[in-house]
Amino acid sequence: MSPRLRLLLLALLPALSLAAEPAPKPLRIVLVGDSTVNDAGGWGYGFRQFVTDGVVVINTAQNGRSSKSFRAEGHWAGALAAQGDYYLIQFGHNDQPGKGPDRETDPATTYRENMARYVAEVRAQGGQPVLVTSLVRRNFDPAHPGRIASSLGPYVEAVKQLARAEHVPLVDLHALSLAWCERLGPAGTTPLNPVVEGKPDTTHLQGEGRVVFARLVVDGLREAVPALRPYLRAAPHAADAPAWQPDRGDGTYRNPILHADYSDPDVVRVGDDYWMTASSFSHVPGLPILHSRDLVNWTLVAHALPRLVPEDTFRTPQHGKGVWAPAIRHHAGKFWIYYPDPDFGIYLVTATDPRGPWSAPVLVKGGRGLIDPCPLWDADGRVYLIHGWANSRARVKNVLTLLELNAEGTGVIDDFGYIINGDKLPNYTTLEGPKLYQRHGWYYVFAPAGGVATGWQSVFRARNIRGPYEERIVLAQGQSPVNGPHQGALVDTPGGEPWFLHFQDKAAHGRIVHLQPVRWENDWPLLGTGAATGATPGEPVLVHRKPALPPQPAAVPATSDDFNSPALGLQWQWQANPQADWLSLTAQPGALRLFAQPEPQPGNLYDSPALLLQKFPAPAFSVTTVLADATAAQAGLIVFGRDYAWIGWRAGQLVQVTVRQAADHPLATEEVAREKFTGPVHLRVDVADGGQCRFSYSRDGKAFTPLGDTFTATAGHWVGAKVGLFAAGERGTHADYDSFRVGPALR
Repeated sequence: MSPRLRLLLLALLPALSLAAEPAPKPLRIVLVGDSTVNDAGGWGYGFRQFVTDGVVVINTAQNGRSSKSFRAEGHWAGALAAQGDYYLIQFGHNDQPGKGPDRETDPATTYRENMARYVAEVRAQGGQPVLVTSLVRRNFDPAHPGRIASSLGPYVEAVKQLARAEHVPLVDLHALSLAWCERLGPAGTTPLNPVVEGKPDTTHLQGEGRVVFARLVVDGLREAVPALRPYLRAAPHAADAPAWQPDRGDGTYRNPILHADYSDPDVVRVGDDYWMTASSFSHVPGLPILHSRDLVNWTLVAHALPRLVPEDTFRTPQHGKGVWAPAIRHHAGKFWIYYPDPDFGIYLVTATDPRGPWSAPVLVKGGRGLIDPCPLWDADGRVYLIHGWANSRARVKNVLTLLELNAEGTGVIDDFGYIINGDKLPNYTTLEGPKLYQRHGWYYVFAPAGGVATGWQSVFRARNIRGPYEERIVLAQGQSPVNGPHQGALVDTPGGEPWFLHFQDKAAHGRIVHLQPVRWENDWPLLGTGAATGATPGEPVLVHRKPALPPQPAAVPATSDDFNSPALGLQWQWQANPQADWLSLTAQPGALRLFAQPEPQPGNLYDSPALLLQKFPAPAFSVTTVLADATAAQAGLIVFGRDYAWIGWRAGQLVQVTVRQAADHPLATEEVAREKFTGPVHLRVDVADGGQCRFSYSRDGKAFTPLGDTFTATAGHWVGAKVGLFAAGERGTHADYDSFRVGPALR
């Protein structure tokens, strides 16, 4: 099918009968190019915000690639495999002299030949190529104030000549961006530039810059390809912007670095890469794996535990149970995660690649109340494991136990008992969450105490791993607004700069993650403000310079989902081990179909395993979804915790339902919309800091009408509130959702 015919069919789609043939696949736009195009540091990120719902943008652009190396390294084959209707192709920056023989091209010959080959191959498979000239570098000429000196001219001219000769639509981004930047001047373009080692990066983009230049691409595209105009927004879609961004773009960051419920974080560095995992309790999949190269910008890349064990136990929700505080380490070419289940014992999973696959869990030590394990491989080859205790299961708490494991790390060969006893320390309660390290001949135990929401971070050290240990409190709230700053990970940079990650319990928002500077003095760590002042304990910093690491593009874990991929986004979790018949991403292409599951208790979803949920991503944010069709008895957008509320369809009516004390004595209230709906409905919840939620609905996705009273979100059992989708009712019925967009608060 030609792109023009597909656009015509998409335009006529609203008039088609419900009994007509299935709708054509969504329009697909593929972006091809270098780092000035990709999502991280280029205009591709902003481009997504200018397309209408139902258009799929696939960004295949790669850092540091030229028209030559993009093909040679196999990236072009992947771009063609995306089967795009339109291909926006931009190269030039890395084709220039000085980029090396694997990348350099001559603009008059090899560069033009490469670009012509891309055009021909897109056309050969039925797609429409669109050529884009290179984004200008924002280098102002000192000899001509306000003017930019560009070295890209020959490559720009080659693209323009090719477009004329082959009748290819052209977006002259170089001319558009040159005029825009010269109009702004040096001062006006400075905020668009990332800062690299204290110097502005005038090639790549940060923050608003990625949207500013995407707008120029879209403006050019409207002129070059008129048929695309109905599918390009005049203004960026705000819900596609991150709801929380820790990277301030000026070489500093703000805490928290993750304003989401990544509880009990642990981190390991391997080479230039940092890998984080966290508690996931009874949500599935479990043991999230996050990746960063600068300790500030993190993405969610995998889960180490696709299903919880024992399988039968976790067929139904087990609120507050499951995966408690894990530890991640790298040893002998493998990644190791030890995690506890307080009802069954301590498990181990391993992988050679943290993105997976991970091994099936091995029970290292069975028993109730064993929590928060952390291993250490000693220089003499012995393997140790320290852990805490859950009083709710073992009637033991405030103590830390040391075990010796076999060489494989899979079983216990000795138990040394309590090596640190909080009951013998003044004012210590709930000593737990230990992390075990070795440095300069000392063994260190980093461990929180004092309670989840009110505690502090302690450090213990000894010359012998079995003690006796000295103790020092190194981080506490003090006069800061960060309550209970504790439990996390000590890491360093390749250059030896130490940092500490920890959580803060923020009620409905969960346990959010902070990053603190560290300085060693007399073999004791100074954390937070103490790293600069020498104070012990230090207090959490709110804003600080970023770690001395190569700059990275701004990034956050994914939240929004258009349901155009063959699998759910990694941000989604169920309340129990899922079944294959709970959802389909193919029954209605471009939509998520949730198959209804019966309520475990009439009028109460608290123990429903088939709630599809994700974490609160920011202090304030907005979620909008489109409920396109529903045959289920009830379906909608839900904010879930010990109290929960939702908006959606029930028994043919649009309702907003609130259920308080859902775990114990559910008390339900509801409000029914006066308007009658027979078609798709847009559902929204706006969440303010503190968890104040306001639900609303719309016919057209533009004008929203509030429904119901303000609802205050509450935490779940050891977890923050979550937001997501559901369908409940008789088996065989369903609900279809077209999209799920998360972004900054809209009110």
